[in-house]
Amino acid sequence: MKTLSCVTFMMDNAIEQKLIQRIHAFDSIEITEIIKTSARLIEKLNRSGTDLLFINLDNKEMKYSDIIKLVQRPPFIIGITDKKNNLQPYLDQGVFDFIGSKVEMDDICRKISKILYIYNSMFPKKEPQVNEALPVYYASKSQPKMKGHTFVRYKKMNIKVVFNDILFIRKTGNCLRIESTYNKVCYHDSTLKQFLAILPSEHFIRINKSIVVNYNRIDKYEKDTIYIKNQTFKVSRIFAARLKDILKRLG
Repeated sequence: MKTLSCVTFMMDNAIEQKLIQRIHAFDSIEITEIIKTSARLIEKLNRSGTDLLFINLDNKEMKYSDIIKLVQRPPFIIGITDKKNNLQPYLDQGVFDFIGSKVEMDDICRKISKILYIYNSMFPKKEPQVNEALPVYYASKSQPKMKGHTFVRYKKMNIKVVFNDILFIRKTGNCLRIESTYNKVCYHDSTLKQFLAILPSEHFIRINKSIVVNYNRIDKYEKDTIYIKNQTFKVSRIFAARLKDILKRLG
């Protein structure tokens, strides 16, 4: 089983101690550093292969969005917050999931199980037979261009992803979540920039740091918000002008 390397970034010592106590109960998580400053957090995430970050989102002195913009490839991020509403901006910025400040063990177990499931699906290992050395297959990186579709390695299989079926692609930790029609979801070990390069440019556009959408699947667009099925996505100012131009041309 994969052991996740984990760092914590808390301003609240009580929450931090409670979290550390909970994490020590897991054999599948190793705390590599307890970080106290934004500068050290940015340095750590950019220099090492950290898998998991616990971060307190309710601290008003810390601007999460400013920190994460400076991280080239964020890990899976679990935000600690007691907020129940208006969490979509955090998801758009790459937060994977949330737990409350009580740091309940059952809640942590569910989140960690989800992350381990994704890792095991993305990086399956094929066990060799006795006296037979077989290669270990990992999730593929960026794929060559193909007409109308590509394949991604997921759950020990090469999954066909039809471009036209894709609703949106979300950066989640250090992988991508690809959500398609009929509630199909798979995960891919790549960056948005790499995966966008294999997608047909006439159908897909990046709308913020964490999201790429399929033009053909947009139900409604108003001001800085896109609606696809029952989900909403914020369009950052950097990408808004190009999106409006494309939608105008498509009519």
